[in-house]
Amino acid sequence: MMKTKLLIGAICISVIGAVFFLQHLQIAKLEKANNILIEQNGQLDLSLKIQDTTIMQMGSNLDSVIKSTTRLAMQINQAEAERQAITNQLNGFRGRLNNVAIKKPGLIESRANTAFADVLRDFAAATGSTSTADTD
Repeated sequence: MMKTKLLIGAICISVIGAVFFLQHLQIAKLEKANNILIEQNGQLDLSLKIQDTTIMQMGSNLDSVIKSTTRLAMQINQAEAERQAITNQLNGFRGRLNNVAIKKPGLIESRANTAFADVLRDFAAATGSTSTADTD
């Protein structure tokens, strides 16, 4: 009977030891997994900081782009106003030139002929023409 009790005690101790050993293995496995998760969490925190910095820079760049776009729009509007003023001035010159052409056609014709002759002479000089005809 005593041997039976010792045998049962030995079996119980072996079973308890096996349970503790299995729990130890499970705890070691969980600790390893926990360490991996801690490392991954650190990497995610770093990625989050980088993304926050990038978003802040993008916001800063967006403000700069908006300011530049607004400035360019103002410059375009100013240039358009200047173009319109120059167009109006040119139209005024055309009107006066038409009046002069109507009142003094010979003056405009002689100036046009002189200008055309100058163009022909300059063209001949630029192309190296050997024409002996004088356009003056």
